[in-house]
Amino acid sequence: MKKAFGIIVAILTLNVAIIIHEFGHFLAFQEAHIPVETFAVGIPVPYLTLKWHFAAYPETTFECSPLFVGGYNQLSRSATKLVYALPLEQQVHISARGIEFGLFLGIGLLWVVCILMWNVPRRRLRNGMAAVLTAVCLGTVLFPFVTEAVIFPLIGLAQMSYTISKLGTDLDSPIGFVRQISQSVSTGITDFLRALVSLTIGYSIFNMIPLAPLDGGEIIIAAIARYSQRAGFLYDRGSKLFLVAAVGVCILVPLIRRLNQLNAEYRALTRSSTK
Repeated sequence: MKKAFGIIVAILTLNVAIIIHEFGHFLAFQEAHIPVETFAVGIPVPYLTLKWHFAAYPETTFECSPLFVGGYNQLSRSATKLVYALPLEQQVHISARGIEFGLFLGIGLLWVVCILMWNVPRRRLRNGMAAVLTAVCLGTVLFPFVTEAVIFPLIGLAQMSYTISKLGTDLDSPIGFVRQISQSVSTGITDFLRALVSLTIGYSIFNMIPLAPLDGGEIIIAAIARYSQRAGFLYDRGSKLFLVAAVGVCILVPLIRRLNQLNAEYRALTRSSTK
């Protein structure tokens, strides 16, 4: 029962992080005066999805589905054309805003963890990480375009390289984050906050990877398209194919390893039974 409760809490926590990320994009669209047709929470279910409007955002329909999985901003075709007509700085800001929301939330939680675990071993590494990420967040305020258009994709490249080097390990996957949080539910508030920090910051850094349709990829495409629409289109298609292939490999590698492990265990059992 505790395990099931932990998994439910973990999935809900992951979706809250996604919704906060998408709300960052929503506010960026509002700042650029781009109307958002729908802001959705969860996967739409006919006749069961709740819909409402707010006076502050009359052009937007807010939806909440009982299938509380993910969230998204939906634009009309005319609004999408308006986005492509924006200056490069605004396009980059819209793509990076969700990342920044997740980072600010994660940094706040990380400093709470640093205070709660001040005398715990490895505090220097943790506090150093908090200081570096805080500097990145300050960069989004003081030097927004440089941070969003250059620093974020570079961090995304580093994350992609790290993920490839650790291919197949559980903690580099969303399943690993969910498992961390579900296990921390029963071990205390400090462990839960640490897992929450890993999730929020990890999700933001994952979105910095310069591959479409991730935010880092959208930033690169916006920059390339300023010089060549065709090059931007090719990068978009190529990076999506690469991302799909990479996700497939990330799924297959752990599966093959598990099958090999089961095969080895079966052989060991058969050998012991024949002796």
